Amino acid sequence: VLSQDVPLTMFVGPFHINCKVVRESLLKQKEEQLIMLKDLMSSLPRVKVQEVCSKFEEIQAALKKKPTCPEDIDELRKYMEEVPSIAEVLNEELGGQEQYYQTLHSMYEPLSDEDADLHFKAHSWSLKIEALSEKTTKFLAKEEDSYQEQAEEQQEVFAETVKNLGHTVQNLSQYTDVTKVDYVSNEVKQIKEQLEIAVDEAALFNSREVLFGKTPTDYSELKKISASFNPFFQFWSTAARWKKWHKEWMDGSFIELEAEQIERQVNESWKIMYKMEKAFGLQELPVCAGNCKSLKEDID
Repeated sequence: VLSQDVPLTMFVGPFHINCKVVRESLLKQKEEQLIMLKDLMSSLPRVKVQEVCSKFEEIQAALKKKPTCPEDIDELRKYMEEVPSIAEVLNEELGGQEQYYQTLHSMYEPLSDEDADLHFKAHSWSLKIEALSEKTTKFLAKEEDSYQEQAEEQQEVFAETVKNLGHTVQNLSQYTDVTKVDYVSNEVKQIKEQLEIAVDEAALFNSREVLFGKTPTDYSELKKISASFNPFFQFWSTAARWKKWHKEWMDGSFIELEAEQIERQVNESWKIMYKMEKAFGLQELPVCAGNCKSLKEDID
C-alpha cells in the first residue's frame, strides 16, 4: 500500500521531485516496524508458555521422585490427587496464549523452529503427565507392599525388644546396694533412653499401620513398663544427684554455697524420696522402699 501511495516521482507546480529515497526510507521503516511487531507477537506467548512448561516439569519431577519411607508414599499420593486440577489450570493458561499464535498465522508469519517446538511441547505435557501418573500409581503400590513387609518384620523384632525391656525393668529390683549408686544410676539412665526410643518406634509403627490401612498394634505394655520403671529411675538418679551435691557441700568452698539453691535441692530430693517410697510400697518392693526411707532420713 505504501508503495502505491508514495510514487517514485511527482510534479509540484513547475518542479519535478524524485521521491525514490523517501519512498525507500518509508518502506524500510514500515518493514522494520512489522518485524518488531512480529517479534513482539512471538515473544509474548513464548515467555508464558515457558513458564507453564517449567511448572509441568516440576510436576514430572515430583511424580518421578522415589519415596524413601511410607510417609513419602502417602504424601505423593495426596499430591497426585491435586495434579489433575493443577494441569487443568496450566492448560487454561496455555489456551490463553493461542490468540497470539492465531494472530501470527493471520499475518502469514510462521513460527520459528524454537517456538514451534515449544508450542508442541507445551500441548503434549498433559498426556505425558497422565501417563506418568498411571505409572507412578503402580510403582507406589509395589513400594507400599515392600514397606509393609519390612514393617511387619521390624515389628516382630520390636516385640522382642519390648519383652526384653520388661524383663530388664523387673530385674531392677535386684539392685538394692546404695553404695553402687554411680553404676546403677548410669544403668537406669540407659534404660530410660531405650524406653524413650521404644515409645517413639511404637508411635511410628502405629502411624504406618494406619497408612497401610491396618489396625494399630496395641503397645500399651510399654506404658506399663514405663510406669514400673519410673520409681527406679527417680530413686537412683536422685540418689546420684544427692551424693554429688552432698560432696560439693562438704568438700567445696563454703563461700560459694548458695543457701536458696541448697534448700531447693534438699526439698526436691526429699519429696521425690517420699513419693518413691510410696510407689515401691505399692509394687511390694520393701527393700527398695526402705532405701528411699533411709535416703529421706539422710536428707532430713
